[in-house]
Amino acid sequence: MSRSLPDGRPVVTQAMIESGLREVGLDAGAVVVAHSALRSFGWVEEGEDAVIDALIAGVGPMGTVCMPALSYGDYGPRRPPPPFDPRATPGIVGRIPERFRGRPGVRRSLHPTHSLAAFGARAEELLKGHERSPTPCGPDSPWGRIARAGGHVLMLGVGTFYCTMFHGPEEEAEPDARCTPPTPCRVVTEAGERTVYLRLHQSYEGAVSDRAAMEGVLEAEGLLRRTRVGNSTLLLIDAQGLWDLSLRLLRARPARAVDNLWVKVRHDFRRIVSDLRRAL
Repeated sequence: MSRSLPDGRPVVTQAMIESGLREVGLDAGAVVVAHSALRSFGWVEEGEDAVIDALIAGVGPMGTVCMPALSYGDYGPRRPPPPFDPRATPGIVGRIPERFRGRPGVRRSLHPTHSLAAFGARAEELLKGHERSPTPCGPDSPWGRIARAGGHVLMLGVGTFYCTMFHGPEEEAEPDARCTPPTPCRVVTEAGERTVYLRLHQSYEGAVSDRAAMEGVLEAEGLLRRTRVGNSTLLLIDAQGLWDLSLRLLRARPARAVDNLWVKVRHDFRRIVSDLRRAL
């Protein structure tokens, strides 16, 4: 029998989340990258840990759970990101991935803006060498490897607007429009701090930039399944299918340089206004 708090929020348990994951099609042995919002469920018994444990149980000992550990910002050659330490630099994408990142046995890729945290059988294989990837989320990054591994993207109450995987095909199709020139980035390794030159994201609008609208497109193509747990909608997306569909759309309608120039002007103006407000 379902339970609710006095304010009407449903009480959600780990067992309920595990059942929802099975219903949406997450199987043992799967590779999955999960984006999440804890509050979307209602009230979760055991909080973030219940969601994480449900995911780990869902994929089993031969599967791998990944979560974004992003630390992006308005960075580029003239404003490099601060030194990135995979053990200490906080992520900025919510309570569940931050809890996951700090767990024993969880690994984190070495990238100053678009790192991934992972736990499971293929974690090391997926995450290695992220600091050598030509672009943050491209084919040679952990994001691209998840797609090639037959992996899934799981959206737990957040919708496709927050799906980072769309950036991979953008970078593959239009690297010069999507990414900055190489930027000096300081990263902390076991051997000490060093500089790597990475292309980062810049202001851009392309064929799949309206990521919220892509939910219906993916569903119509049979690449997305959905269910509900408590108040949360769970979306399971075929990562390689998302990638291939996005590439087709991007190549059919390339971004125009003039459009992205105005995107950059608007972005820079908003940043200057924000900096001035903080200074006053």
